[in-house]
Amino acid sequence: MSFSNALNAAGVPGISSLSNAMHRHHKDMPDITPDTDGCYNCHPGPKTRCLRDTMSQNFALNCTTCHGTIDVVSQNPEPWLNEPNCGAVTCHGDSYKPDQPLYRLSKGHGGTYCAGCHDSPHAIAPSMEINDGIKFIELEGDTGTLRGCTICHASMPDRPFKHVN
Repeated sequence: MSFSNALNAAGVPGISSLSNAMHRHHKDMPDITPDTDGCYNCHPGPKTRCLRDTMSQNFALNCTTCHGTIDVVSQNPEPWLNEPNCGAVTCHGDSYKPDQPLYRLSKGHGGTYCAGCHDSPHAIAPSMEINDGIKFIELEGDTGTLRGCTICHASMPDRPFKHVN
């Protein structure tokens, strides 16, 4: 039986997930290029600015860097659950390896979600979108990742900070 990871529900036996079916159907169409422009034909698009975070602005990552080409996505056995993998050697490697395959589910530092300090997947601080940085400005005075221990802790922790538990 197939399963919809996006809906966390069982699918129809013998029928591909919506993600697999849509990506497989569109992968050979001439206007769906295997790059960010191709992704933007269906996904939010350039006005929504999914590529607004530090990873795209300062490290030249794009849709296919993290998610793979449309062909790769069409063959993903567990869409929504196993990509992107930020712990890949070409990305962060073991030093900052997430404890889950997806960044949005990953935790470190005493069980704190990575996004708690770094922000959401497409807005990892600092973001080019000023609204993404408002919380960081109010808490710490700049748009970058939270760094001050006493932003969250009532007093300075007595143990050194580690990304992974």
